[in-house]
This record gives sequence, structure tokens and C-alpha cells, in this order.
Amino acid sequence: MTYKLPAIRVKNHVVWVNPDFKTPFGFQKGQPSSLGLLLSLNYKEGPDFFLGVQRGHFRSSIVGQFVIKDRKERAYSEVSLKGSGLLAEEEKTSMPNKSLIAKQWHIKTKAGEPTAEVRGLLDFDAAHHDAIHAEKFTRLGIETHRVLAIIVFEELNIGSERVSVEECKEKGLLFNFRPVVQVRVFRTNQRLHDIIQEENENSETRKNRILEIIRSLWSKESVYLKEQILVPNYLVWLTQAVASHVGRMHKHRYLHRWLNPHNITLDGCLVDFDGVERMGVFCNLSGSYTREIRRDAWTDCYWSDGAGGGFKQTGKAGALESLQDFQQSLQRLFPEISALAEVDVATMFKERYESVGGYRGMIPL
Repeated sequence: MTYKLPAIRVKNHVVWVNPDFKTPFGFQKGQPSSLGLLLSLNYKEGPDFFLGVQRGHFRSSIVGQFVIKDRKERAYSEVSLKGSGLLAEEEKTSMPNKSLIAKQWHIKTKAGEPTAEVRGLLDFDAAHHDAIHAEKFTRLGIETHRVLAIIVFEELNIGSERVSVEECKEKGLLFNFRPVVQVRVFRTNQRLHDIIQEENENSETRKNRILEIIRSLWSKESVYLKEQILVPNYLVWLTQAVASHVGRMHKHRYLHRWLNPHNITLDGCLVDFDGVERMGVFCNLSGSYTREIRRDAWTDCYWSDGAGGGFKQTGKAGALESLQDFQQSLQRLFPEISALAEVDVATMFKERYESVGGYRGMIPL
């Protein structure tokens, strides 16, 4: 479910522009942008824009629907911002369906001590790392989001006041942090998480959302297919798509390091690459994969840290476990479709993953 929240435009300038796109936003390096937006913390101040927000997308918001193509005519339709402020559920309410509100961004602490991380905002280094890898992976045939531009904030909102970033650092509100907003495009920004975890949305709404996504991905003829055929076929397609992308990533010696239901979209894209790292040495002298490489690649496919449990328990889940959780959600949403239970997600994932260059024998059945 998407809500609308007011946003304010703060002083900013564009620091990075993707040369592969021509957009209606007129991004120019060194110049201010109309998309330098932060969720408003002061409802008395007239908003400059209303951003779409969704539960579970804690520092991201939706600008709107556009048709934007790159030089190779790859089309994207949903423009979003990452780093536009902290989103939270309203606490002071007895209603079961809590609304979403903007809260004050703040430094994260560890063992009572402040860290360099800031809840609700995005640092330039992470945003740039993500943008560069999104372009690399696109060239490797890995479907993902694309970054149109990175905009540096020159001021931030603290309550009802606007304070320069330099003053925030002087006051100890930021440490080694360069706040930016990242302008991204997707075919759809809906994640597996939105279906698995969305308990405040009735099942019919979620079912309609899934069917809308499926029919937007496939040919017009899919409109005439019955749900009993359409939904299981979609699960098969999604599993193969995700396995292909993970396999290609590992083939080229990259680890996502944080694949979970929040970082896989409903159209099978892998997203959010701020934690991506290169793998180390591929093989030992005997030619077999080292234990470290197998362990790291394993966490991209199926999280296992010795404690058991999945995404809901540990906060981490690999791509395979995420797809299995998603399959269970589909079965709860479509109990009348018995064919969903017959889809062997694990075998299908393993076979496709290995066929595109993933590590053979890494995923036991």
C-alpha cells in the first residue's frame, strides 16, 4: 500500500549523472535539482512536493511513474529517491492499521556510542558504489535498478529548522558522512518483502497487486490466462530469473552480501548494491573452491550462520530462501491453486544457478 507524505526541497547540487540516460529532470553536475527532497518534519510549512511511501522502505520514497529509456532502449517506469528521510509507523494510535509518518533522521549507535551511519539518510560513498555496480551488472546481463543521478544535500531538516550540513557536523550530528539522495529507476520497485511482510494490507489487495505485476511483465495474451496457470508459471519464471542473476554475479566474482526479500523485486531484479564486494582467490591448488569462497557465496543463496532460522529470525536470507518464503506467501494468498505447492523452487534454482556459471554442488538438496 502506498501513502503520500509531504516533502520539502532543501539546498542541494548534483554531483553525479548517469550518461546513459536522457531524463525530463534536467540533471546537470554542480547545479541544484528539483528532486533534492526530504520528507517534511514540519506540517506547518507548505510542502514542495508529495512523495509516495511504503511500509518497509525506511529511507526510500516514490516520485512517480515515467517512461525513461537508456541508450539501448531499455525502458523503466518508476522513479524513486533513496535517502529522502526516515520513515516509521505511527506509534500513538490504537488502530491496527498504523499509518506511516516521517521521523527525525538520527545517528545510529552501537554499544551506546555514535557511529558513522545515519538512519533515514544515505552517504555518498554508498550511493556511488551502488550506482557504479548497477551499471556494471546491467552490462553483464544482470537485471537491476539504474541510478539516474546523485544529489548532495547542502542542508538538512532538524525539526522545523533547516540547518547546513557543515553545522550538523560541528554539532556532532554527522560523522564522516556526506548526505545525498539517489534518484533511481525501476520497472517495478515492489519487493518480495512487500508481499511476504505486508500484514496491514488485505489479501485481495495483495493478490491484485501480484496479478497486476505478472500481467505487466508478460504479453497481452496473459490477460486471458486463468490464475491457476498464470501464478505458478510466474513463480517458475521468477525463480529462474533470480537464479540466473545470482549465478552471473558469482561467475564474475561479485558477492551481493545482503540478498533478502527486500532486495529482490517482483520482476526478478537484484537491487541495492552498496554492500557488494569482489570475491577473493577463486581456487586453491587442488582446483576446488576454497572454504571461504563457498561460505560467502552460500550466504548470497541461502543464509546459514549456524543459528538456523530465516529472514524473519536473523534479518538475513539468501536468494533461495527468499524465494521459498515468497512461495509460501503465494500459497497463503492463492490457497485454491494447488500447483503452487508442486513448484520445486530449490531444484529449479540450483539447476539455473549452475547453468549460468554459479558454483556447482554448492547448493545441496
